[in-house]
Amino acid sequence: MFLQLADKNQRPGPYRIFLLANLDSNAVENPLTTFKMSIQKNNTGYFVSYTNEAGETVTKKYYDTKALEQLDEDNVYVGFFASRTAKISVTDINLTTVSPENDVAKEEQPVTTVAPSYKVTSASVSNSESYKLSYVANADGHVVVTAADGMVIADEDVTAGQKYVWETTLTLSVKSFK
Repeated sequence: MFLQLADKNQRPGPYRIFLLANLDSNAVENPLTTFKMSIQKNNTGYFVSYTNEAGETVTKKYYDTKALEQLDEDNVYVGFFASRTAKISVTDINLTTVSPENDVAKEEQPVTTVAPSYKVTSASVSNSESYKLSYVANADGHVVVTAADGMVIADEDVTAGQKYVWETTLTLSVKSFK
C-alpha cells in the first residue's frame, strides 16, 4: 500500500507504509508491521482502510462502484498477496454482506479544484487550406473558438481529458484563432 506524503513536508511521491527491510529508502518514518485492514464496498464505492496498533485508522475512498467488475461483472475476487521476497501472515478474515437498500446513503465524490490547462494540440503551420484545429483541457467547461475574421469555429461544452477536433478552412484572412 502506498501513501502520498506531500502534505506532510515530504518530497512528492509514493511511500511504502509497510516495513520491507532496513534497506527500504522509500518507507515512511515508522512503517507498519501489524495492522487491521478493511475492504468495503458500499453505495459510494470501495473503501480501503487500515488501523495501526495505536488505533489510528486511515481510509482511501474509491468512488467507482463498478471498478472491480471490469473483468467479471458477476464476481468480485478479494484476497491478500505478497510480491517478490515479502512475507505476510493473514489471520481473522471475515466477510459481511449488506444489501444496497440497507447500506448507508451514497457519498458524493468531493470536487477537486485544479489549475485549468487549455492546449491547442494541432500543428502551428499548415501546407493546405484544410486545417484540423485540435484542443484538449484538464477541466470540464465551455469553449468558443473564433477565427480572425469573426467566424465561430466551435461553441460547445467540453470534458476534461477529451480531445476535440474542429475542421476549418484557412484563407489569407483566416489564419489565426482566439
